[in-house]
Amino acid sequence: MNDVLHIRQYKIILAESVPELALAELSEFGTWLNPLPRHYVLILKSNELPIADPVVFEKEFKEKTALSDKDVTIEATFGPFTLQRAADTKWF
Repeated sequence: MNDVLHIRQYKIILAESVPELALAELSEFGTWLNPLPRHYVLILKSNELPIADPVVFEKEFKEKTALSDKDVTIEATFGPFTLQRAADTKWF
């Protein structure tokens, strides 16, 4: 249970000029939530994955999506994703 509560997550916000992500093509990363346009939460399947390291994830994500630093903001955090945490964040 503790592993579930502390699983790596990434908050991803796209710039206005960037189209929505094709989540079906990014499913290999984990479970995606899209609570608002251009706002995403990725929940990893395991903290043992190499992409649990934020540097590795950012590199792989940008390679897969062809986005640059100016196109996307990525914030690493740990779970769980709850309504209270979502309400407390500045982008929700």
